[in-house]
Amino acid sequence: MARALLSTLILGLVSAQPVSAQNEETPPSEIIVSGDRDPRQQKKAINQFIRTVMRPESSDQYARFNTPICPSAIGFSQSVEALIESRIREVAEAAKINLASNKCKPNLHVVLVEDGKDAVRLLRSKARGAFGRMRPYERDQIERGEGPVYNWHAVFPVSSDTGGNRAVLNSGGTGAVGAGAALLGEPAYNAGMTNVKSRLLMPIQQDIAHGVVLIEREAARGLSAIQVADFAAMRGLLNARSNSADLTSVATIMNLFDAEEGDLLPGLSEWDLALLTALYKAPADMNSDRQRSLMSRTFQKVLAEGS
Repeated sequence: MARALLSTLILGLVSAQPVSAQNEETPPSEIIVSGDRDPRQQKKAINQFIRTVMRPESSDQYARFNTPICPSAIGFSQSVEALIESRIREVAEAAKINLASNKCKPNLHVVLVEDGKDAVRLLRSKARGAFGRMRPYERDQIERGEGPVYNWHAVFPVSSDTGGNRAVLNSGGTGAVGAGAALLGEPAYNAGMTNVKSRLLMPIQQDIAHGVVLIEREAARGLSAIQVADFAAMRGLLNARSNSADLTSVATIMNLFDAEEGDLLPGLSEWDLALLTALYKAPADMNSDRQRSLMSRTFQKVLAEGS
């Protein structure tokens, strides 16, 4: 239902077949090797990479999906949509992220549009819930973005021990918020009661209800479906800083729309996969310093296993 709403809202803004279906058989294990092999230098580089790429929420926690991932691609040809969705699932599986069944409500939307600003404006006027709890100035920042990618997440605080109390949807429905239902209205997430009594653990955690990655058609021309899918997986599965790709020298697919043509990666780098794996293994109910410390250990382990 959320997919149908989003499709209807951007009707006339999307285009078909801007990317190729080449590299269809590229497995998620074929990733680009990068980074320093000296353990001490590598640890320093990892911590810098995490700090540079990821943006903690105002609660000083890194947000992530705490419900199974259900990717959806819209605006591409049918075959490319299927390939993008399948590839995102492969990336998530490789990073040990929980996946929903094939018949699920989408919570990670990859949408191809003619004009990103127009698409954002339309969503702001017709589906405010697509932006979750974002304040008007934050929505303004997204709309004023330079493109060609417009990316955001609907993040809600929930109780770290009970999952929180998810209130009645604006659409009139009741019960827990489904994977993509937040696009239909703006649900009021409530952290609810908590039994957490710890100096290490926090009573709330930051839950990504859904993520949106809008990509303008012209910028996607000539890219493979694998490149688009891997980029969308990184931008959709973690809350990245908008300019993070420009600030790191590490090879990352997040540079896809910023790098020179000769420097474009064909897909996910080993550091990209290590970052996703580390984020989703680290506890969600700690502050960002503790999360980052645990992430760094997992990050190093993933790189060592891949070397």
